[in-house]
Amino acid sequence: MLLIEFLLIIGYFAGVLTGLMGSSGVLVVIPGVILLGYTAHQAVGISLAVDMVASIIVMITYYRHGRANLKGGVGIATAAVVGALIGNRLTRYVPEVGLSGGYGILLFTNAFAF
Repeated sequence: MLLIEFLLIIGYFAGVLTGLMGSSGVLVVIPGVILLGYTAHQAVGISLAVDMVASIIVMITYYRHGRANLKGGVGIATAAVVGALIGNRLTRYVPEVGLSGGYGILLFTNAFAF
């Protein structure tokens, strides 16, 4: 039961961050599910599923309030799809420790930049 409650808490915070700042749930989901014993590769997959659903819901809400520029978003999304395909192919060559370490460096870099 504690596992389900922890997963719900992770999902709640990921949703709040996505809705409030447009940030990816990756800030909460990946560390949270890794703490539960999932591998870094599994955590990324879980985070992507969470982000997909939450981001669509948030985008619809932003669009309804006139806060979404769909033309700009389509261009960025197209480039992001190409990048995602390339990144996905590269993951098979990245060991678990490299993925976790790279994620940590990315979080630190983002924290410093903000």
